[in-house]
Parts: sequence; structure tokens; C-alpha cells
Amino acid sequence: MSCEKSEECNNHIINSICLHNTCTCRDTYTPEEGNTCVATTILYCEKEEECVGINGACINGRCQCRANYVMQDSKCLPTKLAGRCRIHSDCATVNFALCLKGECTCSEGFFAVNATTCVKALGSTCISDENCAVRFSSCYNRKCQCNHGYMPYSERQCSARELGTTCFDNSTCNLMKNAHCFESQCSCKDNHIEMNAFTCAPLLNAFCSDELKCASKNSVCTDDKCQCEFGYFPKSNYECVLSES
Repeated sequence: MSCEKSEECNNHIINSICLHNTCTCRDTYTPEEGNTCVATTILYCEKEEECVGINGACINGRCQCRANYVMQDSKCLPTKLAGRCRIHSDCATVNFALCLKGECTCSEGFFAVNATTCVKALGSTCISDENCAVRFSSCYNRKCQCNHGYMPYSERQCSARELGTTCFDNSTCNLMKNAHCFESQCSCKDNHIEMNAFTCAPLLNAFCSDELKCASKNSVCTDDKCQCEFGYFPKSNYECVLSES
């Protein structure tokens, strides 16, 4: 924009001056989208847009970093995922993150384990076991894969194939119905019994279905619950016996 006096510039572009008959941003300010001058270092401010250049906010009259942002190379960079960004380098404080749609997001092949950490997903390339953060996974043939006895449940989880396998929480045992993690092993839930390495069958009063047959002797699935057959009575959760009368 051509000019003769600085007042002409400042009326149209805040923080600009007239230099060599052209409106130019003041020192320590930089042009933004052709019609705005924004602070490139921490400066006094009156409006929020004056601090856009450092990805900051106008707080108590000064351009400062918001909470969960840190000043680096004269710019406020987010320290957590989902922080505001404009270019990939704005996400440099979070390893393996890049800027997507204005937010810091884990790169492809990585996933978030918390607000500040991106780790390699199953199937990602690796050099050593330390590169593979998914629990119960290791580096095989330069790819993060589930250990023996486990299989992928998702790109971020390995689940146990059989009962008795070491587990961290109930989700490790989710491939087997009616199993849970008990004392660090995949085991049958209460009122269920192990039928084989992959199956926990319901006992009396437990939920049942056409696929989940009742394991108690002389019991049937009635109204989605294991109950004694007609004329039989429960001796224990494992057995129904004929009435003595």
C-alpha cells in the first residue's frame, strides 16, 4: 500500500509505518495475510490478533504463550496434542506429531498414548523392540508385531489368543467371551468354567445363548439364563440333580 505518512498506514494496518512511500510493518512485527502486522517477539499488545505471529495471546497487555504452550525460537509451540498450529514445525515439542487441520496430531503410523506422546502402531517399521510401544509387541522382521500367543485387536492393541496368557487388563482378554484379567492371567469370569483354551462356559444363573451353552450338568438355557432342567434342582453351580420326592 502506497503512503505519504505513517498515520495513513496505521489507520489501515495496525503496527505499520510509512517507509519509502510504502506501508511496512514496524520492527519486531511481520506481515500476515497482506493486511496485518503481528508481533514476532513478546511485545505489548491491545488486541489478540497482534500476537498471532507468535501463536500466542494478548494477556495482561503483553503477547504471551497460553497454558500448555512454550516459547521456542520466538514462537509459542504447543506441548500437547490437539494444540493449535499452522505448520508441521509448530508441533516439534511432541515427538512424531505434525500439524493437520490446525491441530498437532500424531503422524501416520503412530497413535497417542496420552496428551504428550505419540508411539508406533502395530505394523510400523522398527529397528529394535524399544521402538514398539504397544504392550505385548516386539520388533520382528523390522515391523512392530504382536508376540507369540497374542494377535492384533487393533493397530494399538495385542490381545491374548488363549486362557492362561499373561494380561495387563481386561482388554487383553477380549477375544475370549466371559474372560477377564485376574492375577495377571486371562481367566474365566465368576460363575463360568473353562471348557477349552478359548472358551468360558456359563454355569447356573449366568447369561447364556445358542452360542454360549450352559456347562452345568442337567441344565438348559431358558430366558437367556442357565437353569436346571424340569424336575431337577441345583446341587451346586456345576450340577442339577433329580428331586428326591
